Amino acid sequence: MLALGFGLTALAALAGARAGAVPVISLASSSGYAGAELVSSVEGQWYADGVAIPGAWGGALMITPDLEGAAIFLRVDPHIWVSDGDPGYAGSSYQSSVFGQWQADGVDIPGAVGLRWQMTPAYEGAAISLDYRPIIRIVQGAGYAGSRLRSNLPGQWFADGVAIPGSIGRDLIISPALEGAAISQDAEVTIMQSNTIQMWVPERALTAPQKANGGLWLGEDRTTVERNGADYVTAWRDKFGVRDMTQPTAANQPRAGTFRGMPAVIWDKSPAYQYLQPPAAFAPMWWLILAEFATGVEIISGTSTGSAIYTQILGNGQAALARVSFQQPDAVQSGTSAIRLNAADTEVSSGIFPMPMGSMSFGVSASASWCIGRGFDANNNRQWVGPILGAIALGVVPDLATRHLIEAYMHWRHGLEERLPANHPYRNAPPRVQ
Repeated sequence: MLALGFGLTALAALAGARAGAVPVISLASSSGYAGAELVSSVEGQWYADGVAIPGAWGGALMITPDLEGAAIFLRVDPHIWVSDGDPGYAGSSYQSSVFGQWQADGVDIPGAVGLRWQMTPAYEGAAISLDYRPIIRIVQGAGYAGSRLRSNLPGQWFADGVAIPGSIGRDLIISPALEGAAISQDAEVTIMQSNTIQMWVPERALTAPQKANGGLWLGEDRTTVERNGADYVTAWRDKFGVRDMTQPTAANQPRAGTFRGMPAVIWDKSPAYQYLQPPAAFAPMWWLILAEFATGVEIISGTSTGSAIYTQILGNGQAALARVSFQQPDAVQSGTSAIRLNAADTEVSSGIFPMPMGSMSFGVSASASWCIGRGFDANNNRQWVGPILGAIALGVVPDLATRHLIEAYMHWRHGLEERLPANHPYRNAPPRVQ
């Protein structure tokens, strides 16, 4: 039973749908992550993890951040809508995706059988619905031998309550043996479901031990405050739900901005040390950060990073205890032995800068209050300069297959897939579960 109440607005028509057509969905844009569009061969209701997405009826679906990683499919459900006029008032035209008996307040409307019905004054204010039970008609002949009966639905035909062998479908030709029998049909609406598309995302795919001493911070998950015409970041939500990074002190808050249209947290050149800190010390074993140093063309120098010849991407604010920093002009200075740039096969300890937007991944070992963009220790202002699009930390060093998945996710999600090596397993397509 399909119902459309008086107060509902018109819904999208099932244009292009064909009886028995199995919908096929595909990615209209390559990434499959937030901002990507899925398209279907026919219109229908979109679902995420088996639950209908409110308001998502049609031939296309835009992926929002909350839908990332969900199992997305489309079903051509029986559906009615107002195709013309004001819903609930005389003259409005009602339409259905399946053939059936139109009803008002649950009672059959005499003669209102089919795909369309126009409201009359007598039914204004009633709840209009459609009963899509099998409805059979004589479409050829007078009902005797040789006549053709047709149903709105495919199904099993019966004579006097007994199934007629081999008679399954929408049409039945009356044979001499069937003359005078009570002909009926048992049928159901076939709901056609599409293939499923599900992207790989860390918050769903990684294990609890991997996430326990880690976190996933992406640009759109920042909380900001407006000050002097600019937005500053007060918190960075962890998609793992383990530890949000925060900064209550105004002078130490990095700025909220964009990089190529994507939300970013930006460290400006400043005499203050800007950083986002966790609620307590934790012990990540591996990090991957999407960042650009300065404008992507500089190497480290005293003039580009403040008062020192160092720059620091992570740290806990205590000298020589726990930090990942680099020294003039382009070498690893402290905190890790080597850096993997843009998912390269090998790690390097020099030749790191200039650093246009891309990924750096590395291992660390200390348990500390690891802060993103920590620009200060007891000796120097080791300021990071430039945008950070996102960061992920894990409590264990990932195996090769998992590392490849994380690299691909971070790059593809942020439109940086071209920075992946040519031999990377996900260089030409983002990782999918199905």
